[in-house]
Amino acid sequence: MEFSDDQLHRYARHIILKEVGGVGQEKLLGARVLVIGAGGLGSPVLMYLAAAGVGTIGVIDDDVVELSNLQRQIVHATSRIGQAKTASAAATLAEINPEVRVVTHHQRLTVANAERLIADYDVITDGIIDIAKLRPLAWLGYLDFAVIEPGAIFSMPRPD
Repeated sequence: MEFSDDQLHRYARHIILKEVGGVGQEKLLGARVLVIGAGGLGSPVLMYLAAAGVGTIGVIDDDVVELSNLQRQIVHATSRIGQAKTASAAATLAEINPEVRVVTHHQRLTVANAERLIADYDVITDGIIDIAKLRPLAWLGYLDFAVIEPGAIFSMPRPD
């Protein structure tokens, strides 16, 4: 792949790292990552993925931006209060890196939609604080382990 002049400047720090290099940056540009949740945990993940040049970033969240979110959900802004968190996040990511493709899914992840929503992604990352929202992935066999949160281990039994 030939990098444009802008890409060479934008990703210069990655390209000079022997652990990433041009080949690694090319893989990032072609990667598809889904972030579940655009709140306190998902916000920085989304921003760093865009900055790194991940080619397609999906974001799932069914909530809207509220004033009380802004002190910890850094992907959102005061001007976006009342907007869907997915739309707000997409706007910020476009400002960080206009070459990144953002796919928004303004809905809750459920057992009924999980397989369809995750099918187009190479990597799924969990930005969820509410453990109950991870159950659809556990039930479908995408999480075969206990989810470890600071100070606690939660098990997620399959529904009967």
